[in-house]
Amino acid sequence: MTETLKQITKTTNGLSATIFTTIAALIIGIVGLSCQPETRSVTNPERMINARDLNIEYQVWVAEQQVYQRKFELAADDLEVQAKQLTAVGEAIQELAAGGVPTIPGLLQLLLGAGFAGLLIDNVRKTKATINAVKNNPNG
Repeated sequence: MTETLKQITKTTNGLSATIFTTIAALIIGIVGLSCQPETRSVTNPERMINARDLNIEYQVWVAEQQVYQRKFELAADDLEVQAKQLTAVGEAIQELAAGGVPTIPGLLQLLLGAGFAGLLIDNVRKTKATINAVKNNPNG
């Protein structure tokens, strides 16, 4: 036994086993209570996260799903508007073919509105395609 251990044993009057057990229990208790359970991240499986971070990831996922839901609703609304415009144009053509006189200002407004909307959609689509091409281009 080293001199230090002999001195500790002499000082503690042979209670070294009790002291050692108490210290070991304290260390195990501190380590056990300080550890937080972790799991793999759903969005980044290489990362380990705790319950708080998992809740944050879930809230972000819910918000993203709400954005996608709104996009689908807007797309459905757009299809509905286009269908109404197509029906109105068809009715105006049928009225012309039947020899009737359609309301010229209404027909012009309908055709110009549909054309303007198509022009805007086409420009947005081209702009997005250009941005994606620039992002995906490794040369710059």
